[in-house]
Amino acid sequence: MPVSTLPDVLPTISATELIKAFPSPHDLGPGWTFNTDSLGSDDYFADYSQIGIAHHCAAGNPDIPHVPGLSSPKSPLSISGAFTAPPGGQDITVEITVDTPARSADRMALMRRAYATCGTLSFEKGGDPYTETYKLLPAPAVRADETLAVRWTARFTGAAGAGLGPAVDEAAYARAGGVVVTIYSPQDVTRMLPVVVAKVRRVLHVLPGTPRAEEP
Repeated sequence: MPVSTLPDVLPTISATELIKAFPSPHDLGPGWTFNTDSLGSDDYFADYSQIGIAHHCAAGNPDIPHVPGLSSPKSPLSISGAFTAPPGGQDITVEITVDTPARSADRMALMRRAYATCGTLSFEKGGDPYTETYKLLPAPAVRADETLAVRWTARFTGAAGAGLGPAVDEAAYARAGGVVVTIYSPQDVTRMLPVVVAKVRRVLHVLPGTPRAEEP
């Protein structure tokens, strides 16, 4: 059973409805284009489970005993794709994921705790020394049950990183019921989140206001 006291029942959202809820370039504004080859079913928690924080920090491990059921990272329904920004803007990747409110809340709670407590991690990647640093950003101002934003910086610190700068990415999340909207971008990630969340709420009739998950 999930840690959260929220309903552990999937919302009645079909794949067709999810496609309709996915933003179009027109929704994002003038000059945006969609990279058609990027259309897929990537999932924010499956993404999370592949980065260092999920494997090298106890607080971020999806298999920890008091968060049962999180070791299977993929949600039942998801859609993803990348957009190219107009000149002067930042490209973004959007993911919309549907799961039970309980599971989605548990996953958000786990990620929030991990990003807040794990800080900087050093480990080997492909046999080379590697460092990842995580920093929580101000919570995005969107109408949702909960939001989360984080910046992570990654770099090889040995010979493999000689002459290379760090890779910097940001992620912003918003949960309404069991639906989680995620945006990735190199910076200013929260700017487009209200636009995407507004369309998702309008098309899927997902409204915030359910109780928050209990913090583990």
